[in-house]
Amino acid sequence: MDGATELSLLPSLLAACLVFLAGSVLAQRVPLLARYSIPGPIVGGMIFAVLALVAQRAAGWTITFDTSARTPFLLLFFASIGLTADLTLLRQGGVRLLRFVLSLFPFLFAQNALGLIIASLLGLHPILGLVAGSITLVGGHGTGAAYAERFAEEHDILGLIGLTMTSATIGLILGGIIGGPVAERLLKKIVPSDATSPVKEGGVVGGPVSIPVTTLTFMASLAAALTAVVTGQAIAQALEGAAFTVPPFLWCLIVGLILRNGGAAVGVHLHAAASELIGSVCLSLFLTWTMMTLILERHLAWPVRY
Repeated sequence: MDGATELSLLPSLLAACLVFLAGSVLAQRVPLLARYSIPGPIVGGMIFAVLALVAQRAAGWTITFDTSARTPFLLLFFASIGLTADLTLLRQGGVRLLRFVLSLFPFLFAQNALGLIIASLLGLHPILGLVAGSITLVGGHGTGAAYAERFAEEHDILGLIGLTMTSATIGLILGGIIGGPVAERLLKKIVPSDATSPVKEGGVVGGPVSIPVTTLTFMASLAAALTAVVTGQAIAQALEGAAFTVPPFLWCLIVGLILRNGGAAVGVHLHAAASELIGSVCLSLFLTWTMMTLILERHLAWPVRY
């Protein structure tokens, strides 16, 4: 029997949390998923989307979600990236870090050039070549989704978010297949065999959290992230129509970067783990919602030829 279910914001948020938890459990316990570090939101969201498609075709039943909070979650994620970026650590990297960054640029150009060439040969819009290039292969799911939303609005390309998630996931898997063994071999040469892992449960990369996250530190980081989002959106709106357009999510990141390092310069320090937690939660919910609604919103339709 045909039917449709529409969920408001809070039930939609609950559904996203449950799908994320289920996907995270599978991502940890299924060896293949754990080996290639496939994120929980991608696993859970994709399974849900497939089940929703089966329900729609078998019984004519559809479900829609209120995802109005999805974009704010994405902006908060990028603001949190800025809030955790310590420029003093970049200075400590010195010449080695500079060489590493410069060595990446040829690969970025190669990815985009190859994507544009393949899109041209297939008669597709060149934007699809860029989305399947460094935007997703380097930027990952979050950056890819942010650009996909903007490109879809400006160029009216159908199914762009589906291609974005697919490209980012393939890049993640290939990165694990190629980069995993190489990184493991290098670590065995550099790190002693009896050394402990730098990642601890309940902590951040580099070691456990020495000062736990409290309500005060969490609210301070949340206030800073919201300030970065509000300010970033205001800047993007003020510069709308300019010759060179910077997407709002980049302005949020830049403002967060300024708040983080400007505050540190005058003795105001945010709790890095709290900011990282906010960003992780927001990105997880954004990706879960995005994957859950891929088929329901018909994002998987193949783009029109250019």
